[in-house]
Amino acid sequence: MMLFLPSLKKTGHLDRVHITVCIVGSRKIGDLDDYASQGWEIFAPNLTIYGFDADAEACNEANADLEARQVNWTEKHIPLALSNTEGKTILYVTKYPGCSSLYPPSEEYIKRFSGNSELIELKSTVDLSTTTLEKFCKAEDIKEIDFLHLDVQGAELKVLQGSDGILNNSVLGLVTEVEFTELYAGQPLFSDVDIYLRNRGLTLFDFGHMQRDMRREIPVISNSHPGALIWSDAFYFRDLMRSNLDTSLKTPEKLLKLACLADVMKFPDYALEILEYLTLNYGSDPNYNFANNIIESLGQIPELVEQGLESLPIVARLREYISLEEGSIPNTAEPIIPDLEATLVRTWKSNFIYQGKHLPYNRIGYNNTGERAIEIPIAFNFLATLEKKDKILEIGNTLSHYENSLSEYIGIRPRRIVDKFEVALGVDNVDFMDIPSEEKYDVIVSVSTVEHIGQGIEPSSQAYGEQIQIRDIEAPLKAIAKIYDLLSVGGKALITVPFGKLIDFGWFIQFNQEYLDILVTKHHIPEKAIFHSFMRILDMDMASSNPREIWVEEKAESLVNVEYNYPYPCANAIAVIKLTKLVEQFYINPNIIATPISYYQPVDSQKTNYAELLEDKFVLLLSKLRNINLIVFPDFNEEKLLYSELDKVVRSILKHPEQNCINLIICSTISEEEVNYILADVTMNILMQENLDVSNPPEFSIIEMLSKLQSEALRPRILARICLENENQRAIADFGVANLSAFTLDSFNFRRAVESDAGIWEFK
Repeated sequence: MMLFLPSLKKTGHLDRVHITVCIVGSRKIGDLDDYASQGWEIFAPNLTIYGFDADAEACNEANADLEARQVNWTEKHIPLALSNTEGKTILYVTKYPGCSSLYPPSEEYIKRFSGNSELIELKSTVDLSTTTLEKFCKAEDIKEIDFLHLDVQGAELKVLQGSDGILNNSVLGLVTEVEFTELYAGQPLFSDVDIYLRNRGLTLFDFGHMQRDMRREIPVISNSHPGALIWSDAFYFRDLMRSNLDTSLKTPEKLLKLACLADVMKFPDYALEILEYLTLNYGSDPNYNFANNIIESLGQIPELVEQGLESLPIVARLREYISLEEGSIPNTAEPIIPDLEATLVRTWKSNFIYQGKHLPYNRIGYNNTGERAIEIPIAFNFLATLEKKDKILEIGNTLSHYENSLSEYIGIRPRRIVDKFEVALGVDNVDFMDIPSEEKYDVIVSVSTVEHIGQGIEPSSQAYGEQIQIRDIEAPLKAIAKIYDLLSVGGKALITVPFGKLIDFGWFIQFNQEYLDILVTKHHIPEKAIFHSFMRILDMDMASSNPREIWVEEKAESLVNVEYNYPYPCANAIAVIKLTKLVEQFYINPNIIATPISYYQPVDSQKTNYAELLEDKFVLLLSKLRNINLIVFPDFNEEKLLYSELDKVVRSILKHPEQNCINLIICSTISEEEVNYILADVTMNILMQENLDVSNPPEFSIIEMLSKLQSEALRPRILARICLENENQRAIADFGVANLSAFTLDSFNFRRAVESDAGIWEFK
């Protein structure tokens, strides 16, 4: 999907860009072979496409179709066979016409491999006349080709050799089919093509899907290397952003074209790098100032909007180039940064973002304190997006408690549910580890279940788990290996588990990355078959039995110290594990010896029932928290100095440009009523002395004595401590400020709050 081109089109920047594309091997077999349908029509009418194919009939059909559609760009298909010379050659016509080549099919390949062999069987030969792209361009007075697409079944290097001048002087990017094994006798392979293109200043950016083939009559295949690597598409661009580059192609006009090509070919990171470079180096010219386009386009990415566009470093770098005239993108009524002036106080959202998609929080009240708020929507979304789900297995009876008519719509109600302990209608009370490997499923789902497998009895209700004298501490990993084993080839599984610090609770295991890695290193699930993502809870409405929550995606390395039940009474982070069965052959070894890694034990405070966190005053404090939560520890015994200290603090906050995002927490040793009286007096004096805008005022919260647990729950939400001349040192020690940022009022006045990639706010 294009990211920047729609905005560039809207603001008229594409009016000055003309793109010329050359497709060699342009036979249109399906819709994906039609370049315009792949997004290139956005350049129309400034788009020219030349297609070449040895099949004259295919070219005539393509041209007739274009004429019938009355397209608004220039496109024509020429019945020419392109090579590295002008002369005569032979076209080897294969059983599948799209596999015909200037090279004969490899008899050795046909003998050794099974998948493509029938397609490339020789059907006949045809005498052909060839020419070169270079000669064609000179004859037609074509000065530039911006993008090449080559698909000529092994003869791509010959086409490139016949395009040397146009390739060196104008081509900015190309995609070419490359082979790693000889499908055709004597053909060049990827290494030959790659060397040729690198010598001409083109850089390999990526491969498309890697196509593999099976060896004939060979009954085994590697999980790690499933078949011989045969061919792929290779994507090349000129890397004009290299600092050591000395080329005539590095002009603003060419750079803009290159950014457009990168975006249409789904390389938005490279497109953004170029657009930023153009803006910073040529932005005084409105034709090359793309700041507003960049901001508008980044605003289409939910994760970045959630994070706050104004906090992105690239926005800071481009700020002087952003046009704030009428607060909107030029020639539109759309705001540049939708929430630039919005109040940033703490709000509860109805949706969270998972893998770029907005999903609604689960608000069904059953067992819904913590991770179920996101696990259930993630699981339902996973099932809804699958194409094949004829046979579904659920391990642990979880989803049935949240099902409704939507279940039938997404096709999950008819499924097998296995739960060893929960007795319910439609649930098989069997150990899923005993399901025979011959029984295969298209889809397997397990929500917060595998971490309990092979562990002890749940201590509070003793409703599940079993008395085990010697626990298998890696049994949850064996369960995941079993899930992979029970999948049919191409089948998919989704598993959620608590994640963070590796903790042995006796009745379940909280995973960490080292524990997860054992799935590959010891259980030999192919690395390519596993996808991990991670979610972390940032906030919870502690007053509710069905609390509102805020969860965000996080990186594993940022979760290494996350506890279970701290500071919120649930998994404070989860791993979402997705499996895709790559090949049939997979062997489970139930006798794997446990890996010697260190497990933490839960701390005593985590065994409490959290009644302290639900006290009315503490809940009120949590409800007042904002994005910027600051704390001060005045010495209330120094009454003469107290007013002066608070006057300085309150005055600084009321003058701060981000006052509407701030909550100042005042740690007090006197009653809340007395502190409120002092604050009211101080604030009234300030407002009488200065003309300050308090239409969106800060919040002031007062705390007296907090328990250890309450302090631990509050501390992660505090951004910084403001240091005073006279402070209550005992209160500072009791609260624990060792890991809090601290600064003076003078320093505070010059600082601004930004949100990190991990969703953590800090002052810069």
